[in-house]
Amino acid sequence: MILTTCAVTDTGRKRERNEDTFLVDDERRLFVVADGMGGHVGGEVASQMAVETIGTVLDRVERHEITLLGQDLLRFAFRAANRQVFEHALEAFPGHEIGTTAVALLFGRTHVAIAHVGDSRAYRIRDGKIERLTHDHSVVGEHVRAGLLTEEEARKHPRRNWILRSVGYQKDVEVDACVTPVRPGDRFLLCSDGLSGLVEDGEMPAIAGPASGVEDAAARLVALANDRGGDDNITVLVVQVDAVGTQEVTPCA
Repeated sequence: MILTTCAVTDTGRKRERNEDTFLVDDERRLFVVADGMGGHVGGEVASQMAVETIGTVLDRVERHEITLLGQDLLRFAFRAANRQVFEHALEAFPGHEIGTTAVALLFGRTHVAIAHVGDSRAYRIRDGKIERLTHDHSVVGEHVRAGLLTEEEARKHPRRNWILRSVGYQKDVEVDACVTPVRPGDRFLLCSDGLSGLVEDGEMPAIAGPASGVEDAAARLVALANDRGGDDNITVLVVQVDAVGTQEVTPCA
C-alpha cells in the first residue's frame, strides 16, 4: 500500500499548552491522535503516554494481513495504554485521575483497522463525500444519536466536553474497533475535538479532499479552526491512499 501522510498540531488561541499528541509510524502504517483530558492534572502526560504505549505494543507484534486481526491488535494496544496511564496516575498524581481520548488507524494491504475511545474522530473522504467512521463517546454524542440534540446544538452545549470514555481514567476501558476496505484515492482524517468542535463535517471535503495536498489540507483545517476562535488544542492527521497492495509510504517533509 502506498500512503502519503501529514500531521499538524497547534495549541490554539485559548490554551497555554498543547495536550494533544499524535503518532505517524510510516513503517507500520500506524497513525494515532490523542487529546489529553482538559482540566485534568497531567492531561498532556496521558496523551503522550497513551500514544507511545500504542506504538510500542504494536512494534512488538508480528503483523501480517489485518483484515481479521487489525481491530483486535488495536484493542489490545489501547487496553495496554489504558493500564499504563491508569497505573502511572496512581503513582505520579495521587488523588487525581488523568485520561486521554485516542483514535487510531492501522493499515494492512487492502484494509484499514480503526479504533477509538472518547471524542477524537476518524473520517474518510471518498468521491468528494465525507463519512464519519467513529462516534463520540460523550454526553452530547449520546444525545445526538438519540435525536435529542442536533450536531449544531451539540457544538454549543455546556456539556460538550463531558467524555464518557477515556484512556487511563479508569482501570478498564471499552474500545470500539472495526475494519473497512480501502480504495486508491481514499483520504483519511484523524482529528481532536479542537477541529471537529469548530469545523462541520460537510465543510471538510472541500478543504481536505484530494484536490489539495495532504500538507495543505492539514494546515488549512488547523488555520480554519483557529480563525473560528481556536478555543482548544487542534490536531489534524491526514492519510491519503495512493495505491493498495504494496509497502511504500511517502511522509510529508
